[in-house]
Amino acid sequence: MWHAHVKTLRLDDGQATLILALHGKGLPEPLYFGAPLPADDDMGLAHALTSAFSKGSFDALPPITLLPEEGRGSTAQPGLVATAPDGTRWLTAFTLTNTEATATTLCLDAADEAAELTLTLDLRLEDGLLKAATTLKNTSETRPLLVSTLMAPTLIIPPTFTRMLSFGGRWTGEFDATEVPLTQGAIVREARQGRTGHEHAPATIVMEETTGQNRGEAIGVQLAWSGGHRLIVEELSDGRRTVSFGKYLRQGECVLAPGEAIKTPTLIAAHSATGLSGITQRFHASIRRHIGTQRWPRPITCNSWEAVYFNHDLGRLKRLVDKAAALGAERFLLDDGWFKGRNDDTTSLGDWTVDPIKWPNGLTPLIDHVHEKGLEFGLWIEPEMINEESDLFRAHPDWRLADAAYPPVPGRHQFVLDLTNPAAFDHIFSAIDAILTKYPIGAIKWDHNRPLSAASAEGRPAAMRQTSAMLALMDALIAKHPTVEFESCAGGGGRIDGAVLTRAGRVWLSDSNDAVERMRLQSAASLLLPPEVVGSHVGPRVCHTSGRILPMTTRAWTAAARHMGFELDLAELTDEEEATLRAAVAWHKQNREVIHTGITSRLTVPEPDAYGELIALPDQSRFVAFASFVRAPTRTASKPLRLMGLDPDRRYEVRLANPEAINTMLTKTPAGIAKAPVTLSGRALMAAGVALPLHVPATVFVLEGRAV
Repeated sequence: MWHAHVKTLRLDDGQATLILALHGKGLPEPLYFGAPLPADDDMGLAHALTSAFSKGSFDALPPITLLPEEGRGSTAQPGLVATAPDGTRWLTAFTLTNTEATATTLCLDAADEAAELTLTLDLRLEDGLLKAATTLKNTSETRPLLVSTLMAPTLIIPPTFTRMLSFGGRWTGEFDATEVPLTQGAIVREARQGRTGHEHAPATIVMEETTGQNRGEAIGVQLAWSGGHRLIVEELSDGRRTVSFGKYLRQGECVLAPGEAIKTPTLIAAHSATGLSGITQRFHASIRRHIGTQRWPRPITCNSWEAVYFNHDLGRLKRLVDKAAALGAERFLLDDGWFKGRNDDTTSLGDWTVDPIKWPNGLTPLIDHVHEKGLEFGLWIEPEMINEESDLFRAHPDWRLADAAYPPVPGRHQFVLDLTNPAAFDHIFSAIDAILTKYPIGAIKWDHNRPLSAASAEGRPAAMRQTSAMLALMDALIAKHPTVEFESCAGGGGRIDGAVLTRAGRVWLSDSNDAVERMRLQSAASLLLPPEVVGSHVGPRVCHTSGRILPMTTRAWTAAARHMGFELDLAELTDEEEATLRAAVAWHKQNREVIHTGITSRLTVPEPDAYGELIALPDQSRFVAFASFVRAPTRTASKPLRLMGLDPDRRYEVRLANPEAINTMLTKTPAGIAKAPVTLSGRALMAAGVALPLHVPATVFVLEGRAV
């Protein structure tokens, strides 16, 4: 039953409300996170949400607090699992010792004297987003503490939320959005590879049964951490549901010495009353607020990788630069193969000096040519890795991250360089710093092509400390070279998260340049990532990862929806392909202000395996919309596409931006939007929509609209 001594704590920023209940001196229980509520609802809500429960359990229903504790009777997944070396003191029962609060921030201090621990919970609301973290300190003067689980503050999921969306995948197939029903028990997603991972992006969305792209409630949660992580969504036997996030910790990986503390990464949560579009918009705004260095306008990028691979020849690269510049490129990035002895992927990682055979005069001749053509120069690096066939390994075999008692496991013929070793850290910092100091480099593509499966030399798991050292290395280089734009790549999308995005202004979403695969990838990833962050390149006519052959109109307009670039031998282009690409580049430049600063609304495309979005300027005066179709239509006539996110009271002129995508074998006589622009109110465009032309498989239609 409800007791009068229950108090509440409240955070409110005008866009979201968080209400917590205090039961005595224990940690608070999250009652509500969602749309703003009146201030006088707090105590009434605590009363209204007090549940009746059956016999056969405790005398009182244990609250699910921000850090569920078995010591207080909680049967939820514990927020903390830690023991003394002899296995004692594994229970906790924290007592609040201090509370500091403003309208939008809350800092809670707690202690468990018997366990010799203190706890700090930091929560704040920022533009409708909840950001929360947990800090644990071992206050013992003599006893170390073995921590195997420490979660960021736990959130309660409303009982009407019955679906969970998570993101799995693989190399070249990242961001595979998978939906499962919420039922009794725990759903656990663990990324164990020591990096964010292709397999489990650190994010989930829970929602109502009827939630769609633009209707219904949803809560999105992500973890700002570039290493292994653990997500738990659970329904207890009493029906209450929770979501929690933390680092993935191997046994023995986190040992707190007396007086030592550990803090979780920040959990970021967004509530939406407007379906998945609302989650998309909240997360986009947060990334834009805290993103690393970016070049504006976002430059069209030509990457050398799928054009030349390791075959670096100055004459050939100059011709590639010339062609890229003529097509409208604004940045040229020299990918893998430029450093000493690097002729394939079996050698030379760690030797970050320019190859004297390929580049007898250094990179200056190429950079000068790039600059003469008006382009910025960028460079690829993989500073966390080492090959056995390298000068660095021969000089310092002990710098390889490996347990001395077991043979190390190679990945892509390479091993992990132990950045937790100060000497190795300093060496790599100095080598990359020297390159950035010597040459005028505007962008760095930072790659990471294998999992972190190794332990340290003494046999302790090392992934968590290695990840922290990697972030520290990136921080040190950014501090020294603040104008350089960093791109996060880990075999494609293996390291995309809220931590690396405060350092990198661009991510390489996938090593797949297959435009059909990119349709799905870009749509799913846009739930988390704004368009200007996501690198998307026009790949070769024959895709190097799938073998699929796709028309230039599909490849070009798929790339035009994000941070556009090329990654192919431009000499292979036919005159028709070149004309199509040139037109798409010109259109992208005219509309990238909208794409890269606008507000994204997700569209329901009435066909299977189809994806859509509308991006409008914040003042809703202009928009672009993309509709991508993997399969042929299911009917003989096209279906209307509702355009969401517009001002209902304004009128818009809407036109098809890429009429060359129309297949004349299907419809020889253009009709509707394919024949001429239309002018309609935003209300009509959102309620009725426009019919697109019939499509063949692998088609992208692009609309653009202006208020008139």
